[in-house]
Amino acid sequence: KIFSFNRSDISETKIYWNGYKNGSERYACVSQISEGIPDSLTSLQVFAFPNPAENGSVKIRINSPKDMTAKIRIYNLAAELLFKDQKEIFANRNNEFEWNIDKISSGIYFAIVKAGNQKKLVKIGIEK
Repeated sequence: KIFSFNRSDISETKIYWNGYKNGSERYACVSQISEGIPDSLTSLQVFAFPNPAENGSVKIRINSPKDMTAKIRIYNLAAELLFKDQKEIFANRNNEFEWNIDKISSGIYFAIVKAGNQKKLVKIGIEK
């Protein structure tokens, strides 16, 4: 799909490429620059890709406005913990956790990422 942006006012707005958003349509995203720095973030962002996944691994990408420790836990629908990890993440970079799904069956899974005082939930689909 191609998305177009129409501005109702005549002021100039600068935008930058912000990578791929997760989801079944896997569309690309262009975002407005915040604070004049293309890579600046104001809150924690978490994306899973590929999503849905078929085999190999799922990467959970974390973009953070500050350096901090991030923890991830991945659960199935029965609330069983399948994966957990922790690492230091760095501001305005693509930090990633990798979850091997070779022995995981088809279904819906949930990743909870905690970094600092922020928490994000990402739904992950597996189709085999």
